Amino acid sequence: MPATNGNGHCAIPPLPNTREIIDIQNFIGGHWQLTDEAAMLTRKSPVTNKPICRLPRSTAAELSAAIDAAKHAFPAWSSKFISHRAEYLNRLCQLIAQHRQLLADFETLDTGTVYRFNYDENVGMSIECLRVFARFAKDQLDRPTGRVVSTDFGLVPDQYKVRESINLTYRKPLGVVVIYTPVTIPLYHLIWKLGAALAAGNTCVCKPHPMASISPMLLSILIKHAGIPDGVVNFVYGTDEEVSDGLGCNPDVNAISLMGSTSTSPQIIVDAARTFRRVEVDFAGNNPVIVFPDADISACAQSCVHSCFTNKGEICTCTRRIFVHRRVYSEFMAEFRSAVESRIRIGDPFNPDTFYGPFAYPTIVDIVADKIRLARKEGATVEFWPHHQQVEEGKVVVDESTARATVRGCEDSLFLVPTIITGLKPSSAVATDLYFAPVVSIFAFGSEDDKIDEKTEVRLIGMVNSVRRVICAAVWTKDFERFKRVANKLSAGYVWNNGWYLRDLSMHPGGQATR
Repeated sequence: MPATNGNGHCAIPPLPNTREIIDIQNFIGGHWQLTDEAAMLTRKSPVTNKPICRLPRSTAAELSAAIDAAKHAFPAWSSKFISHRAEYLNRLCQLIAQHRQLLADFETLDTGTVYRFNYDENVGMSIECLRVFARFAKDQLDRPTGRVVSTDFGLVPDQYKVRESINLTYRKPLGVVVIYTPVTIPLYHLIWKLGAALAAGNTCVCKPHPMASISPMLLSILIKHAGIPDGVVNFVYGTDEEVSDGLGCNPDVNAISLMGSTSTSPQIIVDAARTFRRVEVDFAGNNPVIVFPDADISACAQSCVHSCFTNKGEICTCTRRIFVHRRVYSEFMAEFRSAVESRIRIGDPFNPDTFYGPFAYPTIVDIVADKIRLARKEGATVEFWPHHQQVEEGKVVVDESTARATVRGCEDSLFLVPTIITGLKPSSAVATDLYFAPVVSIFAFGSEDDKIDEKTEVRLIGMVNSVRRVICAAVWTKDFERFKRVANKLSAGYVWNNGWYLRDLSMHPGGQATR
């Protein structure tokens, strides 16, 4: 239970030096709810393999209570001046910035993601998100969009016609929004959805992933400190199956945001469709990189190390497939293998030299092992590329059948080494199935000469677009006309030219092209 001072305000709990178990409580209507110890779930840290927190085994009753609290808070929150809502977001932004190290520490212990990434990207982008949403609310939401029209469809008699009119569009909040967040990069993904919903005047119920609940608990304390009115933001913890029963049919829910892989998503979507609830679904993408022969191969290989293996491959925009023109295939593979082998050190996520840390869930080992077996059965080549010095010094030992690694000093943690698969057919399930892991499939296209005719491009686009759920792509070429032509044909939201992960947070994620 969060500590309180004499005035009843919640105090920010310090990072525990002994890493004692943290008790997480549901936050409903501005209050933390006590839970019977028998109804608590204990979770271990993927870093220490020791218990790190206990969270409530909540049910649909707790979710319903949180929805009710959000419903009652909605009229007052939605009627506030937009500038007032923006001020609350700015206060929360300042508090997150003030406690940036605390949040990064806990995110690392909770998810295994390296501390440097959490501090710079996870918490850093959360801060920037709130700034963007506060600014957008003040600049865009407080005035209608409109235009003068004078279209005559011939439906009204001449004597009643209005020759000119003004059409005005007002943006209004929906009501209660329920937000599910994933185990990967939990704080940023939560802020991304929560900040936008609050800026627009909605009230929210947040359902964090049971394997990533500590930063949401800390966020609830910061929300209290920011003075955001009780009931505007609520948190309910536990397993999706126990909490989510009947959510899609709840008449008090106006929108549902689902992010990550939750077993309850299909039923929620079906129920919401039947009752005309708005549903937003965000899953990871089976994202491609295309390398044309005029690309800067060295820069491309270095970029692909990041796009394939950052955060263990646990980012929605990570690269899963690379298509390289046959003329530069050998050069790219040599550069890429060298960059992976020399740059990626795995181990303690608090070590600044670590590229990525351990996984939070053991099922990923079975998933990757199945894909490795299938790839080899199909005649493909599977290569593991741990850091050469770590192997030579005996710090990393790789299981050749599963890609699992044992790391000295982190023996109780779960690691997978960077894995490169070549020789597959583009239609292989190894490449087309989606799984969050440091595994990439690489293909050659075109012929040995430089000629890339229309037929080559058509075949290439067909291979790239043959999978579902592509979020982004990167096209490496110095010919910007070719980039625009190819990018326009890709079934992807973001398309980058000669880079990766350059984001404009004010832009809708449905589409973006950057140089």
